Amino acid sequence: MRTEHFDVGDGGEMDGEDERSVVHAFHWWAIPEIVASDETFAPLDLGKLLSSLIGDGPPDDRIDTGM
Repeated sequence: MRTEHFDVGDGGEMDGEDERSVVHAFHWWAIPEIVASDETFAPLDLGKLLSSLIGDGPPDDRIDTGM
């Protein structure tokens, strides 16, 4: 299921200074961008897990994300 379009805030809605100090920008990632990126994601195989979820639907059992 896809969500309706909405604008992400600029950080002013964050609860504390700690959050504002580490979040500098927001970016919506497409799955192919995640797979091809050199960025570190958590879980590390996020692109693979999302591809499977979109292609195959939710798993019958819990999956180990390594976290």
